Amino acid sequence: MKVYIPAIEGFMPSEMVYTLCAFLEFCYIVHHHVIPESALGQIESALVQFHHHCRIFAEGNNPITSTFSLPWQHAAKHYPHLIYLFSAPNGLCSFMTKNKHIKAIKEPWCQSNKYQPLSQMLLINQWLDKIAATCVDFKARNISVYNSGTYPLLSTFICLAQSASMCENTCSKNDRTNDTEVPCTASIIGDNDVSVLENAATDLSIHVRLAQNPYDPHNAFEIPLSECPWFNGSIHVFNSACLRFYAPSNLSGIGKMQMEFIWSMLWWRNEGPQKDCVFVTTNLGDQESSGMQAFDIAYVHAFFLFTDTSGIHYPCAVVHWFNKVDDSPDEDTRMWIIQPSYLHNHTLNFAIIHIDAIYRAAHLIPIYDTSHISQHIKPHNSYDTFCAFYVNKYVDHHAFELAS
Repeated sequence: MKVYIPAIEGFMPSEMVYTLCAFLEFCYIVHHHVIPESALGQIESALVQFHHHCRIFAEGNNPITSTFSLPWQHAAKHYPHLIYLFSAPNGLCSFMTKNKHIKAIKEPWCQSNKYQPLSQMLLINQWLDKIAATCVDFKARNISVYNSGTYPLLSTFICLAQSASMCENTCSKNDRTNDTEVPCTASIIGDNDVSVLENAATDLSIHVRLAQNPYDPHNAFEIPLSECPWFNGSIHVFNSACLRFYAPSNLSGIGKMQMEFIWSMLWWRNEGPQKDCVFVTTNLGDQESSGMQAFDIAYVHAFFLFTDTSGIHYPCAVVHWFNKVDDSPDEDTRMWIIQPSYLHNHTLNFAIIHIDAIYRAAHLIPIYDTSHISQHIKPHNSYDTFCAFYVNKYVDHHAFELAS
């Protein structure tokens, strides 16, 4: 389903495309890490549109079915009310509550004498919580909890404490959230000796001038190249960059951090170049900008690193920009449409950006239209073959939040 909508757009009736878009919108919104009041309104709106457009499958000249009997789709209409009553952040399901029920109800009940067990179960849970908290405190103080000669009572209950804290520690790592978004940081790996920066001399000189004169009031792009400082140092070109970003709605690592690699190679697995597209933060400081309004899409041609005269390292990327076709997503697919950016002389709009401006990878899907597609088109030359692309927001839940 992540690439299904752009593939069927133009080949199936618009009502069917609207139905699938509305259902995908619902599925991704209910999986948000936090569901505010505005998201509840979006969930209800997506459900209304889904139930309205899905009639195309049962009506028309060639109906596909006469009735709908899908329990999961029927249960979707209860989501807004149940989320409002009980909350369901980050795709909470009954399996997680079942695990909690086993630890909090079933196991304490088995340890009771089965006669009026409620008070015994509550007392057992209190003991287990205190023992687990004691183990955490001792570990923070670098005190060994396994020394039975020093802590005989604790060693008696250590097995119970481990069983009680094992699930809690695992869940606490997965449920831990931060109030502020962690900024993107990047590191560079890999190396080769390919020089791809000959056509970007002007941008590089401007970058060096800005590094040496950060408070210069003049517009750097209006300064002639001859007046820019000479750079006689070495430039190291790299194959990839490793990005780490905050993705709470995805199945991420500790602290909801996720890592991915951005590749820019001239040869990949004996098939051709491998060059990725990325989200670049260009308008993140504007309070009124959100989603795609705060980002631009760029195609990475190379990663490189240079050092100025003061010894400061500058990891950079050579990119060419894409322009948004409109100020809002496409009405049919609900995805943003972009196209390559060109200068006045009809050449690609290249730029050099700092690597910290790259937020994460972007997945683009060509707009295929209804014409015949050649079998000779490969992933590495698709960016040169097609004229416009969808920014695929269904690739994961974090991309859905960025590109909505």
